[in-house]
Amino acid sequence: MPLSRLIAPSAASVGVDAAALAALFARVGREVSEGRVEGCQVAVARHGRLAGCASFGRGGGRPVTDETLFACFSSTKATGAVAAWQLIEQGLLSLDEKVADIIPGFGSHGKDRVTVKHLVTFTAGFPDPAGNRVGGDNLIVPAAFSTSAARCAEFETWELAWEPGSRWEYHADSAHWVLMEIVERRTVRAPPLPAR
Repeated sequence: MPLSRLIAPSAASVGVDAAALAALFARVGREVSEGRVEGCQVAVARHGRLAGCASFGRGGGRPVTDETLFACFSSTKATGAVAAWQLIEQGLLSLDEKVADIIPGFGSHGKDRVTVKHLVTFTAGFPDPAGNRVGGDNLIVPAAFSTSAARCAEFETWELAWEPGSRWEYHADSAHWVLMEIVERRTVRAPPLPAR
């Protein structure tokens, strides 16, 4: 549940139509009851305040509550991309940089040719890393990605499916793990920006 200071006293107090909000929640409830979605949470905010939220169905075998945690995956990719582009704009990252120069050990199995540009354009050559020893077909195993050391150990096992830059295929999970490791390394070690 969000901090109480972030919750609006009413939907109307932040300019959200209470009837429309209720209709949204009813629609989501129907989607869940009809089996289209197993479980979900819906939150609507405006002007930095939560106008309303509701939880529906089941997730992971348990009822979904306001405290249930969901993996966000693709919805976080835009935020990660913005972080990377900000670093590029600030001169702290270049599209032409080799990933192995930023993440030591990444260059194993021919990945030494992979650049930041390959990551952001999904041409890096490892859309579903064959060397992913922990997750198999699934790159969302917490033990493999919960720390920088674990991520980097996992990256070292990944193998190329094709020459970087030679073709496009959506790297649904793999590219963003690497990109976020780069963002973390560059933001933690980056010098402070000059005052504007």
